[in-house]
Amino acid sequence: ELDGVIRQSIPSWRGALSSVSGVYVISDTKSGKLYIGSAYGEGGIWARWSQYSSSGHGNNVELRVLLNELGAKTADAFRFSILEVADVHANKNEVIARETHWKNVLLSRTHGYNSINTKPNKSLLADNFSTAARLQNCRKALRYAHNSQLPHTLHTPKDFQT
Repeated sequence: ELDGVIRQSIPSWRGALSSVSGVYVISDTKSGKLYIGSAYGEGGIWARWSQYSSSGHGNNVELRVLLNELGAKTADAFRFSILEVADVHANKNEVIARETHWKNVLLSRTHGYNSINTKPNKSLLADNFSTAARLQNCRKALRYAHNSQLPHTLHTPKDFQT
């Protein structure tokens, strides 16, 4: 439950998620559809996921339509996971390029909640975020997650009990 983590402002989660930018996936456990998004800039993933917690849709067009049609409780079926991390000061275009990569790999435009009407910016498709930098960021995040004993996917209330 993302809401539980955000509402309780659990320090270990807040610290970890505020310190990284990256690409995430929202899985709809009812429909099986995916939404791929990215977070960058101040507050990192924590700030972006806080928007989902408050609205249920984070101002994403297709998620907003879904919640308007089926009701706000539909967001209870959403599970949030991180696909890739980057430094919180990473270039916005590099993070968006990685988001585009994951949308293509996971087919979330044609079979998920990423709008098919959103055309990728061709200048962002170039994979200019070096493999070495991606690996270094992933190692840092995995080391932090391992040391913090944090689950990799937010999904059950028992993960957040204190």
